[in-house]
Amino acid sequence: MEKRIPAHPHDAIFKFLFSTSAVVQSFIRYYLCPAERSLFCSGTLEAVKDSHIIPELREHFTDILYVSKSMDRQKGHTYLLFEHKSFEDRAIGSQLLENTAMALMYHRRQHPDDHQPPVIVAVGLTHSLSHTNLPDEPLCTISLFRDYRELLPDIRFVFVNLNKTPDKHMRGIAKLKMLFLLLKYVRTPGLIKIMPRVIELYREQQYEEDALECFEAMLRYLVSAVPDEIDSIVSILREGHMDEESEYRRVLEMLMPDVVESAKRELRKELEQKTREEVGKTREEVGKAREEVGKAREEVGKAREEVGKAREEAGKARKESEKLRISVAKAKTEEIARNLIYHGMDDETISSVTGLEQETVKELRKWVS
Repeated sequence: MEKRIPAHPHDAIFKFLFSTSAVVQSFIRYYLCPAERSLFCSGTLEAVKDSHIIPELREHFTDILYVSKSMDRQKGHTYLLFEHKSFEDRAIGSQLLENTAMALMYHRRQHPDDHQPPVIVAVGLTHSLSHTNLPDEPLCTISLFRDYRELLPDIRFVFVNLNKTPDKHMRGIAKLKMLFLLLKYVRTPGLIKIMPRVIELYREQQYEEDALECFEAMLRYLVSAVPDEIDSIVSILREGHMDEESEYRRVLEMLMPDVVESAKRELRKELEQKTREEVGKTREEVGKAREEVGKAREEVGKAREEVGKAREEAGKARKESEKLRISVAKAKTEEIARNLIYHGMDDETISSVTGLEQETVKELRKWVS
């Protein structure tokens, strides 16, 4: 298919991923009703090349067209075309009819002898935040010419509104779920929150041949669609979701060296700020600890003073106790000496018995007399 850069980044990533047969087959399996799903023989599904469309129509046919043999080979071919809308376009129905007419013209040119009208499944997929003329439900199927299929082509319209589709109902292979999540949230604050989930979906397909190419397409899409959020997105990509030596990391740094370097600077600033805060907290805690140590030392000093005073008081008490003991002993000795005097014992004998000086015994004798 000739590669032309679509006017909008949403169209670019949509066309890139829906040009993959596996993505389209996954869409058929999970988003078409059984009646439409049964029309396709998966082994025969192939994309219609731009070169097969006549020149006067090629400028207008900008979305994607696939063709498949019908499961019932007697019914000929089934075409699947996509019209993607990232904004509200009330002419989406008319555009689907125009593309349906182009598909019919293509079929007539390719199969001039086939008089069996083909089946055409026209998908209108939107993620506009408001689309007032579409059915108010995630998935809707409309069939035309139901009673005249022997005369008129069997045309069926399928409308998918991603903004009405709950996240848990987004199914399919990793690429398809990733694309639908990005398209759904790209204009909302929820984009940053779902980025870790988008990275998980990439990790699921990291061993596929086109994984790096898909990763690059996603980055280019995000840079174009949400340039103001890209720094935050890169930070999420770098913070643990990719190994330092991974191919993803190298693609990221190759595509957006300025953004990556800015993210590194912001990360360094954040780390430096956290380090300064931690150092400040540590210093504050050390200061408090020193104050506590100083207070403890003051308390120890006071306790030592109290102990010293207590020891001094104890020494005084011991001295007083010793004096009292000596005084009591002296009084007892003198009492014994007075008793001996009273019984007529001489001074020398009393002095020898009591240990008192004879002068003291003589004084005591005066008191006894």
